[in-house]
Amino acid sequence: MVQPSSSVSEKLQRLGFEFRSLPVPIDRVRRLLQYAEILPPFDESWRIQENRVKGCTTQVWLEAAMDGNGAMRFRIDSDSEITKGFCSCLIWVLDGAAAEEVLSVKADDLVAMNVGLPSRGNSRVNAWNNVLMSMQRRTEVLVEERRRGGDFECVPSFICCNQAQSHWFVLIARRERAFCEKVFFCLRLNLL
Repeated sequence: MVQPSSSVSEKLQRLGFEFRSLPVPIDRVRRLLQYAEILPPFDESWRIQENRVKGCTTQVWLEAAMDGNGAMRFRIDSDSEITKGFCSCLIWVLDGAAAEEVLSVKADDLVAMNVGLPSRGNSRVNAWNNVLMSMQRRTEVLVEERRRGGDFECVPSFICCNQAQSHWFVLIARRERAFCEKVFFCLRLNLL
């Protein structure tokens, strides 16, 4: 398995090289299963509806936080071993990275891994994409909250996207894992 490196782009390159070096698809799936075994533990208290990643065929839960130095911290789990392997790879690449690095990753950066059987490729590609997009959305929320100077840990509860990737976020702020009555509305516009 790959060894830690300093930047997200270096980690993506190493991961891509590792999976490209396995020419047989089943070997890449086996490698994902090895990654699933080393996924850090996921606290049962985080297994709540607000932490579910939407759009995956399997159940995936994501907990995101920003530490005092501005590094993103992610914990993730799934009820599927293959999806856990995907998630473990994403955690290895993105956990501890600066928010800007997390936001700079594109789904195309994961193509080099070429994991999945042709008949099921779409489902696995969607898992990668949905988990990555959820990590990035939660990163955006935490960056915005930090910019505002708030001391709440925020979780996006409803996210609607259009094709232009403009996002309405309805955020329910929570402090110390208990929901507060405060609700923040944020609008992020991507101008073309």
